[in-house]
Amino acid sequence: MKDRKQIKLIQSGHKDELEILIYQTYFDVYSFVFRKLGDRERAFDITQETYLRFMKSLEHYVFKGKTLHYLYRIACNLCNDYFRTCYREEEIEEVEASDPLPIDIVLAKERKREISDYLKMLSEEQKEVIILKYYHGLKAKEIANILDCREATIKSRLRLGIRKLQELMREGGKNE
Repeated sequence: MKDRKQIKLIQSGHKDELEILIYQTYFDVYSFVFRKLGDRERAFDITQETYLRFMKSLEHYVFKGKTLHYLYRIACNLCNDYFRTCYREEEIEEVEASDPLPIDIVLAKERKREISDYLKMLSEEQKEVIILKYYHGLKAKEIANILDCREATIKSRLRLGIRKLQELMREGGKNE
């Protein structure tokens, strides 16, 4: 209900509500894009473009659920466009560890780097679903809504992606 009311206010010209929406959702959208692209500056640009596209579509926007999910969909489409035009895969950078013990920081960074390397070996569809599920905590139904496909498809991609990750981790990532 809160999202619907906020969208109505934004559509009627309340710029402060738009600022609040951006403040509430920016980190989630940025971190999704960053994990998908692995490039901080490109993630920043695509996140900005996500909000620009959202604002351009506001006039015709029909509320169907959480606004954040709609923003994820826009961001996902922009990332896919980026991959199609550039056709290159970039390394996913790890998020800084905040553990105070140096050995724990080193181990956590190494583990994140290892998982990032394995994620790069998955199909784009599997990677997308795993990022939305495990990095953003979304449910299969929510992911299906964002990616505009059936929930069963999402569950299948998750299952196959996890199985592939397990195989890669077991084998040391040598088979692609």
